[in-house]
Amino acid sequence: MSAATDPDNTAVELQRTLDSLADDYCDTGALLISQNPDLLGAVSLPPGMIVAADVQAADQLELSTRYAVVVVIEQLEQMPIKSGLALLARLRDCHSDDVLLHIAKDHLTAQELLALGFMPIDGQGEGRWFRYQREQFYEIRSWNTPEQWAHPENFLRKRW
Repeated sequence: MSAATDPDNTAVELQRTLDSLADDYCDTGALLISQNPDLLGAVSLPPGMIVAADVQAADQLELSTRYAVVVVIEQLEQMPIKSGLALLARLRDCHSDDVLLHIAKDHLTAQELLALGFMPIDGQGEGRWFRYQREQFYEIRSWNTPEQWAHPENFLRKRW
């Protein structure tokens, strides 16, 4: 945990975030990833929230498991930067279409997170909040669908 982060403020902020997420995701499953046991003990988890407290690498999570939302807090600060970025990419690509991330102010730059699709969001207290939502970045293109080009009868007629 960063020395600049106040654990009480972080716990209050996390509790507020979990309460707001509980309304939307309590029935569909959510994952909370953190390496701070004191923080996890200070909040009451909504029903259906799964906690992963011992994640050290991206490949520790079961590849086939998907969640409606993943919340990562006080995790990346405990990992090497490359491992942390790999974890975020794996969460984004394989485990959820909605990832909420809290990091210490100076651990990663906004450009590093923007490169992964994480946008800054307003938050209170110490640190910064970022969110990845697939619908912001994934645009379904009409020309890139099986109806448009993946039929043998269209191979000679429609070339681009």
